[in-house]
Amino acid sequence: MQVLILSVLMILSISSVFADGDCPERPANQQELAAFQAVYSAVKAAIPSAPKDWVLKDETDEHVGTTIPYCADGPKDSPKYYRFVFKYHYSDEASDRADQAAVGNALKGTPEQQARITELDGKIIQLNKRKKEARESGTAEEKNRIKEELKTVEKERSNLNKEITDAYVKRAMSGQLASDMDSNKPAGKEAQLIIKVNERRAWIPVRDAPETIPGAAHAYWCKEDRGGRLVILLGAWDAQQFKAKLERATVVTKAQNMVIEITADREMARTLAGQIKIDLLKKN
Repeated sequence: MQVLILSVLMILSISSVFADGDCPERPANQQELAAFQAVYSAVKAAIPSAPKDWVLKDETDEHVGTTIPYCADGPKDSPKYYRFVFKYHYSDEASDRADQAAVGNALKGTPEQQARITELDGKIIQLNKRKKEARESGTAEEKNRIKEELKTVEKERSNLNKEITDAYVKRAMSGQLASDMDSNKPAGKEAQLIIKVNERRAWIPVRDAPETIPGAAHAYWCKEDRGGRLVILLGAWDAQQFKAKLERATVVTKAQNMVIEITADREMARTLAGQIKIDLLKKN
C-alpha cells in the first residue's frame, strides 16, 4: 500500500520536471491531496525527533501537494521529484540556561574563594552572636575586642567580594566569559535535514570521507566552507558519478531513489543520521 501511495505521489507531485521546462499548474483533486498527505506523514515518521534542548520545525513548502504541474504538450517520461525540509534549532531557553550558569559560576568565584567565603560568613555569624551577648553581660573591653575582630573579618569578606567581582569583569572583558557560555552548548546551533525523491544527480564535491550509516549503501561527509553536509543515498546510483539510474516511463510508478542531506556540524549530522528510520523510507 505504501508503495502504491508513493507511486501516486510521484505522478502528482508539483515539483519540477527535469528537462521538461515550466508547465502550467492545476489544483490537486481530493484523491491527489490524500495521496500526498499519506506519504508526507510517512516521511515525517521516519525523521528523528528533536534531541534534548533542541526544537524541530517542519519548513516544507506549505503549497506542496496543493497543485499539480500539467504539461499538456510536453514530454511526460521524466520522473518528477519533491523534497521535504526540516530544521533543528538549539532552543533559546537552553541557551539562556547555559548563559546564566556561566555567569553564576563566574560570580561565585573559584572553589577556594567559595570555601573562604563560607568560612568568613560563619565567623561573622558567631562574632555577631558574641557581640550581642557581650552587650548584655560583658565588659566594655570585651565588647571593643569583639567589635574590632568583627571589623577585621568583615573587611576581609569585602575584599574577597571585590576580588571576585574584579575577576568577573576581567573575564567578561577578555571574552573568556563568552567562551564559558558556549562551552556547554553544541558546536552548531542549527541543523537542516532535506529528503529529496527521484533526483537525477547527487551533488557530492568531496568523496574522501565516506560514512557508514546502517541501511544505506552510500553515505558521504562533504566538507564545505561553513561546516558540511552528510549525504545519504538510497536506491540505485552510479557511485562514481553519483548519477541516478532512473527508469524513464510515461507513468512514474515508484520512488526510485532518495537523497537525504543533513547540513550541520559533523557530530550532530551523525546523530541525526543514526536516528533516521531508513527502513521506513525504503518501504515508501
